[in-house]
Amino acid sequence: MKKIIIIDGNSLAYSRIPDEKKISKEEMFSKIDNREIYIVRKFIKKILHYKYTMFNNYELIVIFDEQNKHTFRHELSKKYKNKKLSEKRQKQKNFVYQQINEIKKLLKKIGIPFYSTKKWEADDIIGMLVEYLENKKYLITIVSGDKDILQLISKKTRVLYTDNNHHMINTNRNNVWDISGGVWPDQIIEMKMISGDSSDNIKGIGLLRNGKVDYWTNEEAKNHIKKWNTIDNMFKNINKISAPYRESLIRGKEKLDLNRKLVSIIREWKLEDIHPEFFVNSVFDKDEVKNIINDLSLESIFKNKKFKSNFGKEKIS
Repeated sequence: MKKIIIIDGNSLAYSRIPDEKKISKEEMFSKIDNREIYIVRKFIKKILHYKYTMFNNYELIVIFDEQNKHTFRHELSKKYKNKKLSEKRQKQKNFVYQQINEIKKLLKKIGIPFYSTKKWEADDIIGMLVEYLENKKYLITIVSGDKDILQLISKKTRVLYTDNNHHMINTNRNNVWDISGGVWPDQIIEMKMISGDSSDNIKGIGLLRNGKVDYWTNEEAKNHIKKWNTIDNMFKNINKISAPYRESLIRGKEKLDLNRKLVSIIREWKLEDIHPEFFVNSVFDKDEVKNIINDLSLESIFKNKKFKSNFGKEKIS
Protein backbone atom coordinates (compact mmCIF):
# COMPACT_ATOMS: atom_id res chain seq x y z
CA MET A 1 0.00 0.00 0.00
CA LYS A 2 1.34 3.44 -0.93
CA LYS A 3 2.06 5.95 1.80
CA ILE A 4 1.84 9.74 1.62
CA ILE A 5 2.46 12.60 4.03
CA ILE A 6 0.52 15.87 3.77
CA ILE A 7 2.17 18.88 5.45
CA ASP A 8 0.05 21.78 6.72
CA GLY A 9 2.47 24.43 5.42
CA ASN A 10 1.13 27.42 7.37
CA SER A 11 1.13 25.49 10.62
CA LEU A 12 4.77 24.53 10.06
CA ALA A 13 5.77 28.06 9.03
CA TYR A 14 4.13 29.72 12.06
CA SER A 15 5.82 27.25 14.39
CA ARG A 16 9.16 28.56 13.11
CA ILE A 17 8.71 32.27 13.98
CA PRO A 18 12.06 33.42 15.39
CA ASP A 19 13.04 34.90 18.72
CA GLU A 20 15.53 37.39 17.29
CA LYS A 21 17.39 37.68 20.61
CA LYS A 22 18.36 34.00 20.50
CA ILE A 23 19.43 33.46 16.89
CA SER A 24 22.65 34.13 15.04
CA LYS A 25 23.20 36.17 11.89
CA GLU A 26 23.98 32.95 10.03
CA GLU A 27 20.53 31.60 10.95
CA MET A 28 18.71 34.80 10.02
CA PHE A 29 20.31 35.70 6.66
CA SER A 30 21.28 33.89 3.48
CA LYS A 31 25.03 33.76 2.98
CA ILE A 32 24.58 34.21 -0.79
CA ASP A 33 22.48 37.39 -1.01
CA ASN A 34 21.91 38.34 2.66
CA ARG A 35 18.10 38.01 2.41
CA GLU A 36 16.17 37.20 5.58
CA ILE A 37 15.53 33.46 5.57
CA TYR A 38 15.03 32.23 9.15
CA ILE A 39 11.56 30.70 8.66
CA VAL A 40 12.54 29.49 5.17
CA ARG A 41 15.63 27.83 6.63
CA LYS A 42 13.78 26.09 9.47
CA PHE A 43 10.92 25.07 7.16
CA ILE A 44 13.14 23.52 4.48
CA LYS A 45 15.26 21.80 7.10
CA LYS A 46 12.15 20.16 8.55
CA ILE A 47 10.87 19.19 5.08
CA LEU A 48 14.21 17.53 4.24
CA HIS A 49 14.14 15.79 7.61
CA TYR A 50 10.69 14.39 6.84
CA LYS A 51 11.71 13.32 3.34
CA TYR A 52 15.04 11.69 4.11
CA THR A 53 14.83 10.68 7.77
CA MET A 54 11.30 10.19 9.09
CA PHE A 55 9.32 9.38 5.94
CA ASN A 56 11.84 8.45 3.28
CA ASN A 57 9.48 5.90 1.68
CA TYR A 58 6.52 8.30 1.53
CA GLU A 59 5.27 10.68 -1.13
CA LEU A 60 5.27 14.23 0.27
CA ILE A 61 2.85 17.13 -0.31
CA VAL A 62 2.69 20.64 1.18
CA ILE A 63 -0.60 22.57 1.36
CA PHE A 64 -0.72 26.29 2.19
CA ASP A 65 -3.35 28.87 3.06
CA GLU A 66 -3.36 32.01 0.93
CA GLN A 67 -3.27 35.40 2.59
CA ASN A 68 -6.51 37.40 2.14
CA LYS A 69 -8.39 34.37 0.82
CA HIS A 70 -12.16 34.58 0.31
CA THR A 71 -14.04 31.29 0.58
CA PHE A 72 -17.66 30.12 0.73
CA ARG A 73 -17.47 30.46 4.52
CA HIS A 74 -16.84 34.19 4.20
CA GLU A 75 -20.01 34.35 2.07
CA LEU A 76 -22.00 32.45 4.69
CA SER A 77 -20.80 34.62 7.59
CA LYS A 78 -19.32 38.11 7.40
CA LYS A 79 -17.85 37.56 10.87
CA TYR A 80 -15.96 34.42 9.84
CA LYS A 81 -12.27 34.89 10.74
CA ASN A 82 -12.97 38.63 10.78
CA LYS A 83 -10.91 39.42 13.87
CA LYS A 84 -8.86 42.58 14.17
CA LEU A 85 -5.21 41.77 14.76
CA SER A 86 -2.83 43.78 16.89
CA GLU A 87 -0.17 45.72 15.01
CA LYS A 88 2.45 43.24 16.21
CA ARG A 89 0.41 40.21 15.12
CA GLN A 90 -0.35 41.74 11.70
CA LYS A 91 3.34 42.48 11.14
CA GLN A 92 4.16 38.92 12.16
CA LYS A 93 1.54 37.53 9.77
CA ASN A 94 2.86 39.58 6.85
CA PHE A 95 6.40 38.40 7.61
CA VAL A 96 5.33 34.75 7.62
CA TYR A 97 3.56 35.07 4.26
CA GLN A 98 6.62 36.75 2.74
CA GLN A 99 8.67 33.78 3.91
CA ILE A 100 6.06 31.34 2.55
CA ASN A 101 6.42 32.92 -0.91
CA GLU A 102 10.16 32.20 -0.71
CA ILE A 103 9.48 28.66 0.55
CA LYS A 104 7.24 27.95 -2.46
CA LYS A 105 10.06 28.92 -4.86
CA LEU A 106 12.41 26.47 -3.17
CA LEU A 107 9.84 23.66 -3.06
CA LYS A 108 9.31 24.08 -6.78
CA LYS A 109 13.06 23.90 -7.41
CA ILE A 110 13.49 20.63 -5.54
CA GLY A 111 10.35 18.99 -6.88
CA ILE A 112 8.00 18.92 -3.88
CA PRO A 113 4.37 19.41 -4.94
CA PHE A 114 2.51 22.18 -3.13
CA TYR A 115 -0.75 24.01 -3.63
CA SER A 116 -2.83 26.93 -2.37
CA THR A 117 -5.74 28.97 -3.66
CA LYS A 118 -7.75 31.96 -2.47
CA LYS A 119 -10.99 29.99 -3.05
CA TRP A 120 -10.35 27.25 -0.49
CA GLU A 121 -8.75 26.95 2.91
CA ALA A 122 -5.83 24.59 3.43
CA ASP A 123 -7.99 22.34 5.65
CA ASP A 124 -10.45 21.84 2.78
CA ILE A 125 -7.71 21.10 0.24
CA ILE A 126 -6.28 18.55 2.67
CA GLY A 127 -9.77 17.09 3.18
CA MET A 128 -10.26 16.71 -0.58
CA LEU A 129 -6.88 15.03 -0.92
CA VAL A 130 -7.59 12.66 1.97
CA GLU A 131 -10.90 11.59 0.42
CA TYR A 132 -9.29 10.99 -2.98
CA LEU A 133 -6.19 9.22 -1.65
CA GLU A 134 -8.11 6.97 0.75
CA ASN A 135 -10.16 5.76 -2.22
CA LYS A 136 -6.86 5.09 -4.01
CA LYS A 137 -5.83 2.91 -1.05
CA TYR A 138 -3.12 5.20 0.33
CA LEU A 139 -2.10 5.30 3.98
CA ILE A 140 -2.09 8.99 4.85
CA THR A 141 -0.21 10.99 7.47
CA ILE A 142 -1.10 14.65 8.04
CA VAL A 143 1.35 16.88 9.91
CA SER A 144 -0.41 19.85 11.51
CA GLY A 145 -0.80 21.84 14.71
CA ASP A 146 -4.47 22.55 13.91
CA LYS A 147 -6.92 20.46 15.93
CA ASP A 148 -9.63 20.97 13.28
CA ILE A 149 -7.67 18.49 11.15
CA LEU A 150 -8.40 15.75 13.70
CA GLN A 151 -11.87 15.34 12.18
CA LEU A 152 -10.15 13.69 9.16
CA ILE A 153 -8.73 10.80 11.20
CA SER A 154 -9.87 7.37 10.01
CA LYS A 155 -8.55 3.82 9.63
CA LYS A 156 -6.37 5.02 6.74
CA THR A 157 -5.52 8.54 7.95
CA ARG A 158 -3.58 9.60 11.04
CA VAL A 159 -2.45 13.03 12.22
CA LEU A 160 0.95 13.89 13.62
CA TYR A 161 -0.31 16.69 15.83
CA THR A 162 2.37 19.24 16.66
CA ASP A 163 1.75 21.10 19.91
CA ASN A 164 3.05 24.53 20.97
CA ASN A 165 6.26 22.97 22.29
CA HIS A 166 7.00 21.31 18.92
CA HIS A 167 6.18 17.90 20.36
CA MET A 168 4.76 15.60 17.70
CA ILE A 169 1.92 13.36 18.88
CA ASN A 170 0.95 10.40 16.71
CA THR A 171 -2.84 10.67 16.72
CA ASN A 172 -5.12 7.98 15.29
CA ARG A 173 -8.46 6.30 16.03
CA ASN A 174 -6.98 4.73 19.16
CA ASN A 175 -5.92 7.92 20.98
CA VAL A 176 -7.71 10.82 19.27
CA TRP A 177 -10.05 10.86 22.29
CA ASP A 178 -7.18 12.15 24.46
CA ILE A 179 -5.93 14.84 22.03
CA SER A 180 -9.35 16.16 20.99
CA GLY A 181 -10.53 16.61 24.56
CA GLY A 182 -12.81 13.60 24.84
CA VAL A 183 -14.64 13.24 21.51
CA TRP A 184 -14.20 11.12 18.39
CA PRO A 185 -13.27 12.65 14.99
CA ASP A 186 -16.84 12.86 13.68
CA GLN A 187 -17.97 14.42 16.97
CA ILE A 188 -15.48 17.30 16.75
CA ILE A 189 -17.78 18.93 14.20
CA GLU A 190 -20.84 18.45 16.40
CA MET A 191 -19.12 19.92 19.46
CA LYS A 192 -18.01 23.01 17.50
CA MET A 193 -21.51 23.41 16.06
CA ILE A 194 -22.78 23.92 19.60
CA SER A 195 -19.95 25.84 21.30
CA GLY A 196 -18.46 27.59 18.25
CA ASP A 197 -14.79 28.16 17.49
CA SER A 198 -13.25 31.36 18.84
CA SER A 199 -10.12 30.97 16.69
CA ASP A 200 -12.29 31.35 13.56
CA ASN A 201 -14.68 33.86 15.15
CA ILE A 202 -17.59 31.40 15.03
CA LYS A 203 -20.15 31.93 17.77
CA GLY A 204 -21.92 28.98 19.34
CA ILE A 205 -25.65 28.86 20.06
CA GLY A 206 -27.08 31.15 22.71
CA LEU A 207 -27.79 29.93 26.22
CA LEU A 208 -29.79 31.67 28.91
CA ARG A 209 -27.69 31.39 32.07
CA ASN A 210 -28.78 32.98 35.37
CA GLY A 211 -31.11 35.29 33.51
CA LYS A 212 -28.41 36.50 31.11
CA VAL A 213 -27.68 35.58 27.49
CA ASP A 214 -24.51 33.49 27.28
CA TYR A 215 -23.07 30.64 25.17
CA TRP A 216 -22.34 26.96 25.73
CA THR A 217 -18.83 26.25 26.94
CA ASN A 218 -16.72 23.62 25.16
CA GLU A 219 -17.07 21.43 28.23
CA GLU A 220 -20.87 21.67 28.21
CA ALA A 221 -21.02 20.87 24.48
CA LYS A 222 -18.57 17.99 24.88
CA ASN A 223 -20.51 16.45 27.80
CA HIS A 224 -23.78 16.51 25.87
CA ILE A 225 -22.18 15.04 22.74
CA LYS A 226 -20.53 12.31 24.80
CA LYS A 227 -23.89 11.44 26.36
CA TRP A 228 -26.04 11.57 23.22
CA ASN A 229 -23.39 10.89 20.50
CA THR A 230 -24.93 13.23 17.90
CA ILE A 231 -26.95 16.43 17.73
CA ASP A 232 -29.65 14.57 15.79
CA ASN A 233 -29.96 12.14 18.68
CA MET A 234 -30.16 15.06 21.11
CA PHE A 235 -33.17 16.40 19.22
CA LYS A 236 -34.78 12.94 19.20
CA ASN A 237 -34.46 12.97 22.99
CA ILE A 238 -34.98 16.70 23.44
CA ASN A 239 -37.47 16.28 26.33
CA LYS A 240 -34.83 14.37 28.31
CA ILE A 241 -32.38 17.27 28.10
CA SER A 242 -32.55 19.73 30.96
CA ALA A 243 -33.38 23.41 30.59
CA PRO A 244 -31.83 25.79 29.62
CA TYR A 245 -29.93 23.48 27.22
CA ARG A 246 -33.14 22.10 25.73
CA GLU A 247 -34.47 25.59 25.00
CA SER A 248 -31.11 26.67 23.61
CA LEU A 249 -31.04 23.77 21.14
CA ILE A 250 -34.59 24.44 19.97
CA ARG A 251 -33.97 28.17 19.49
CA GLY A 252 -30.56 27.61 17.94
CA LYS A 253 -31.44 25.05 15.26
CA GLU A 254 -30.84 27.49 12.38
CA LYS A 255 -27.50 28.54 13.92
CA LEU A 256 -26.51 24.89 14.27
CA ASP A 257 -27.16 24.32 10.56
CA LEU A 258 -24.98 27.33 9.69
CA ASN A 259 -22.20 26.26 12.04
CA ARG A 260 -22.12 22.77 10.51
CA LYS A 261 -21.20 24.37 7.17
CA LEU A 262 -18.60 26.63 8.82
CA VAL A 263 -16.76 23.98 10.85
CA SER A 264 -16.94 20.93 8.55
CA ILE A 265 -13.91 20.25 6.35
CA ILE A 266 -14.87 19.74 2.70
CA ARG A 267 -14.09 16.27 1.31
CA GLU A 268 -15.52 16.29 -2.23
CA TRP A 269 -12.94 17.23 -4.90
CA LYS A 270 -13.71 20.80 -6.02
CA LEU A 271 -10.36 22.05 -7.34
CA GLU A 272 -11.14 22.72 -10.98
CA ASP A 273 -7.64 23.91 -11.93
CA ILE A 274 -5.69 20.84 -10.82
CA HIS A 275 -5.98 17.04 -10.87
CA PRO A 276 -5.26 15.16 -7.63
CA GLU A 277 -2.64 13.00 -9.36
CA PHE A 278 -0.48 16.15 -9.54
CA PHE A 279 0.41 15.53 -5.91
CA VAL A 280 1.78 12.01 -6.22
CA ASN A 281 4.91 10.45 -7.71
CA SER A 282 7.08 13.55 -7.26
CA VAL A 283 10.84 13.39 -7.95
CA PHE A 284 13.35 15.47 -5.99
CA ASP A 285 16.07 17.31 -7.88
CA LYS A 286 19.14 16.24 -5.90
CA ASP A 287 21.42 18.96 -7.33
CA GLU A 288 18.94 21.69 -6.38
CA VAL A 289 18.64 20.20 -2.89
CA LYS A 290 22.42 20.47 -2.52
CA ASN A 291 22.37 24.10 -3.69
CA ILE A 292 19.62 24.99 -1.23
CA ILE A 293 21.38 23.20 1.63
CA ASN A 294 24.44 25.34 0.91
CA ASP A 295 22.50 28.60 0.54
CA LEU A 296 20.62 28.08 3.81
CA SER A 297 23.69 26.84 5.74
CA LEU A 298 22.05 23.48 6.43
CA GLU A 299 25.13 21.31 5.95
CA SER A 300 24.79 20.01 9.51
CA ILE A 301 21.89 17.78 8.45
CA PHE A 302 24.42 15.45 6.82
CA LYS A 303 25.60 14.53 10.33
CA ASN A 304 22.45 12.41 10.58
CA LYS A 305 23.51 8.99 9.24
CA LYS A 306 19.98 8.06 8.15
CA PHE A 307 19.60 11.34 6.26
CA LYS A 308 22.96 10.93 4.55
CA SER A 309 22.20 7.35 3.57
CA ASN A 310 18.74 8.05 2.15
CA PHE A 311 19.89 11.21 0.38
CA GLY A 312 22.63 9.21 -1.31
CA LYS A 313 20.02 6.85 -2.74
CA GLU A 314 17.90 9.67 -4.21
CA LYS A 315 17.72 9.66 -7.97
CA ILE A 316 18.43 12.92 -9.80
CA SER A 317 15.46 14.03 -11.87
